[in-house]
Amino acid sequence: MTEFRRKISEEEILRLSEAQVQKIERVNNSAARSEQAEANKESQQKLRILFERAPEETLPFLVYCIYVAAAGLSSFFYLISKFEGTNLYILLGILILILVLPIIILPKLHIRKFFSWIFKLKKSEQ
Repeated sequence: MTEFRRKISEEEILRLSEAQVQKIERVNNSAARSEQAEANKESQQKLRILFERAPEETLPFLVYCIYVAAAGLSSFFYLISKFEGTNLYILLGILILILVLPIIILPKLHIRKFFSWIFKLKKSEQ
């Protein structure tokens, strides 16, 4: 395995056979897939811990902030880049309605409790 870790010169690269090049490419692809899988696992673990520690009544607002607001932000940039004039204003109005409506409709939304939980979480990390 150490022969794959050392740097090789351009001359050595040119002298490699096709089989050796394919072997190196497979090892590099395997390492890249392994790193991507580890990054995905850590991301999912962070979300799981966040949802486990959050007070139950703040979960709808937390889901809204993470998923709906992120989709709304990307939709906003898409709309302003693809549309103009009256169509843009109509679509932005619909988007705002879609983004604001869940905040009004979500049951037992305790925004103050949610933010107090966030501040308490930040203080415990310090």
